[in-house]
Amino acid sequence: MTIGMGTGQSQAERRQDLNAEDQFGRVWSLTIEKATGDPTGQITQAGWEDPLNTPQQYLRVPRNRFGQPAHGKIEVSFVRWMQDIRADLTGWMGRVYACAQKFYPSGFDPKTIHEDPLVAQAAGPQPWPPVPVLEAASRGHRGYLGLEPLTAGDRALLGRFTVEDLVRHVAEAAGGITPEAPAESTAPAPVNPTETWPQFLARRRKAGLTMQEAAAEWRGRHAVAA
Repeated sequence: MTIGMGTGQSQAERRQDLNAEDQFGRVWSLTIEKATGDPTGQITQAGWEDPLNTPQQYLRVPRNRFGQPAHGKIEVSFVRWMQDIRADLTGWMGRVYACAQKFYPSGFDPKTIHEDPLVAQAAGPQPWPPVPVLEAASRGHRGYLGLEPLTAGDRALLGRFTVEDLVRHVAEAAGGITPEAPAESTAPAPVNPTETWPQFLARRRKAGLTMQEAAAEWRGRHAVAA
């Protein structure tokens, strides 16, 4: 017995599994409706890891000049993705300032307040991935596209650290190693419990870290210390 809606065809007969290549040469697996050529269900990576966890709404089957689906092709809509992230950032920054006014009614630095751990926790996670990462990926950054392993710098911008990254951050903060020299030991040095977040941020900014890197190191060093 068939399940077709008056067509005499089952669902499986009305659909087709395909592999498609995106504008960067990455292969995706999808299922299309034969009648329309449109994808149905989940579009997934075919044998590779996606560091950006590309949402489904930014994947589409392009059309050729006749308006027909270009089978075997997938496009990642980075422009729409970045537009949405920027819009989400506007709302997130509004929450950050509202929380900052609550915790620091006497005033705060609007340029750095989003890195304050207390405010960051109350405001919720920052929209992800960062726009600079998406911009780099749209230009073909092989690490962010999953075509090459991520470097330590790539992981820092993504906010995704390995255990080795966190141990290294803690050791660097304690003066155990420099970025150019490998660590002699993976055991982190003791953390100064009296150092406040503003003091820590000022010290690490002088050492050349960005605010994002300093905040990640702060969280990591206290997690290890605990």
